Amino acid sequence: MNPALTIRVLTVLSLLLCGSFARAGISEIKADFVNQVGPFGPTAVFTTGTAANGNYLLCVGFDSAEPPVTATIEWTDENGYPQQWSPSASQPCTALRNLAGATVFVSTSGSAGSYSMGVFGFGLWPGQPQKQAGLTEVTPGTIAAGDYIFLVTEGTADNMCTGTASLTVPGYGAMQISYPWSLILPFRASAGTLSFSGPTGSEHCSGVTFNALHFGKPGIGTGPLKDWELNLIDWTNATYPYWKTMSVTQAGPGILASNIAEAPNRGSVSEALQVYWGSQTAVLCAATLAAPPSGAPAACASPFYLGGQQIRTLNGNPPYYGDSPTYSAEVAVIEF
Repeated sequence: MNPALTIRVLTVLSLLLCGSFARAGISEIKADFVNQVGPFGPTAVFTTGTAANGNYLLCVGFDSAEPPVTATIEWTDENGYPQQWSPSASQPCTALRNLAGATVFVSTSGSAGSYSMGVFGFGLWPGQPQKQAGLTEVTPGTIAAGDYIFLVTEGTADNMCTGTASLTVPGYGAMQISYPWSLILPFRASAGTLSFSGPTGSEHCSGVTFNALHFGKPGIGTGPLKDWELNLIDWTNATYPYWKTMSVTQAGPGILASNIAEAPNRGSVSEALQVYWGSQTAVLCAATLAAPPSGAPAACASPFYLGGQQIRTLNGNPPYYGDSPTYSAEVAVIEF
């Protein structure tokens, strides 16, 4: 075997072993902006602690299907640069990494009109206490008004269900859901009856599941969620072609939140992050995330069915392995 290749293999394997892979303390994040009558400027959602940079999953939910405004989230990344993101129908939640001591803001733009909006999600802190006391999993039936995340996932291996499901959310009415079964739906729901009717007519639809999480008053304490994280901070080497397997305690629905960013540089090589799990190729986050030399982050948040997740990074130009621009990559698996 080529000695240089042997050194390369041992180096990458040792780096993979050194990657920070651990369970994390999940902290509920919740900020409500009720009875608004038009756009508003940047307003604080939360400020991170000064001890360390932090990983977050944030969602934006409105009280109607067609609000008069669009929200924009602004934060300072770990390299000290301002970043922003606006939710869309296909990506209503995002993963981000915020600088220690920096404030995350939200603003809205659009036309005058009444609406209420919630910004909610999780802070993910390896080795820290749980702050999930305000989080509650709910089932279809009577629900209270407030902020919710709904997940629709498919647990079967073939991902071939072609039926149509029906979801009714108080304040929104009924909506039809169809393949691909990878939906994360944040809402600010009214009090009333939540209902979900799964797809029928095909044996391939038996694995479609529905989960709902209510965001109440944040507080210290355990809750319904578990988390696994893999953090590659300030790396200068691609892990390709080796995969790092993330462990989960059981198969079932969850949320994948992934983020990668290069330290801004004048080079031309992007660093990419790949996450693989079985045959769930229709899931949004199954696509490769590519972080450009500008330092702009590439991020994704999507529900998926847990089990055997594998992660690797690679250089954007051949050879895909070897030295890379300095980058940080974070992948979180949140179990329901």
